[in-house]
Amino acid sequence: MIATRLIVLFVLACSISAAKASETQPVALRIATFNIEDVRDEDLNGADNERLQAIAAVIQRLRPNIILLNEIAVSDDEGPSNAEKFVYNYLATSQGEGLQPIRFDTYTPATNTGLHSGFDLDNSGTVDATLPEMTA
Repeated sequence: MIATRLIVLFVLACSISAAKASETQPVALRIATFNIEDVRDEDLNGADNERLQAIAAVIQRLRPNIILLNEIAVSDDEGPSNAEKFVYNYLATSQGEGLQPIRFDTYTPATNTGLHSGFDLDNSGTVDATLPEMTA
């Protein structure tokens, strides 16, 4: 009888310990989005653009797990995407004292802004597919 009680207590204690060990701990996930405004191929050819260095420093300080960067132009060449160039040239290199490099996998859709809808949006009876002149 005593042996049975001890076995029951032992099994109960083990199951309580296992339940506590298997409890899921909350995971902190930091997601950030930045509109870094009109970043083009020529801005990413090196790592010396002061504006991009400042943006990278903020990202390195915040250390997001996921980041959405708006207004990086789709690269004209066959090499790495402009998002990949930004990660390699700016984020993967410390941008200041006490800042650690940070790396991200990237995804760049065919276009991120300015995809023509093909619809008569102003009800003028025509669909104007011409693109406006690029500004400096």
